[in-house]
Amino acid sequence: MITIQVLTDQGWMNEDQHPTRDMAFWHARAKSDASGQTYRLVSNDQNLVCLLTSKGSDCWDIETELVA
Repeated sequence: MITIQVLTDQGWMNEDQHPTRDMAFWHARAKSDASGQTYRLVSNDQNLVCLLTSKGSDCWDIETELVA
């Protein structure tokens, strides 16, 4: 599951969830284009983060390693 969050004066606030990255990305892109606000996508396992602004977007796959 991918969570869409919007940046507010109080920080990141959850807005919606989608089962796939593509659905979440296009929904957040449409919201950002319409409102001019900054949105981000975060996967439930926190291995994916996308940032969407009125000037563009980028996504990062975050690799986590367990260090003993």
